[in-house]
Amino acid sequence: MKSVLKLIKNNLLTIFILILFVVLMFVLAYLKNLYWDNNDKAAYGNRLDGIENYELTDEEVKTVKNNILANEDVLEVEYREEGRIINIRIKAKDELTDVNAKKMCEEFVSNFTEEQLSFFSLQFYVYKEDATKTDFPIIGYKHYGNKKVSWTKDR
Repeated sequence: MKSVLKLIKNNLLTIFILILFVVLMFVLAYLKNLYWDNNDKAAYGNRLDGIENYELTDEEVKTVKNNILANEDVLEVEYREEGRIINIRIKAKDELTDVNAKKMCEEFVSNFTEEQLSFFSLQFYVYKEDATKTDFPIIGYKHYGNKKVSWTKDR
């Protein structure tokens, strides 16, 4: 017993520094959790709960892209799904007017089922071959709660 007390007395400074270090580490861990984002959390929170019930299969995506490409005014189409938003980027011929582009995109909404439209929002980005055209690009957005596509202001 005397040897333990002697050891503690001889190493009092070292023991104090170790205890202080352990306490400081707990305080720093608490402050980190309090003030910094936790990168482990999902970017979308719980908004994507149930998305597996509405996801489009690769075959459905291919069908949607082919249906859009079947339009004679469409040159290219890109499809990208980000959370609950489906982005459809369309490269159109220079002859296409903005009115016809809007009608065309509103027709493309029919490529999705009612269940998918009730969960996903659609965003259309239509641009032309010639980037110097001042009437394009136009952007249309169909919120999952709405039936119509809303468009950016005409230029």
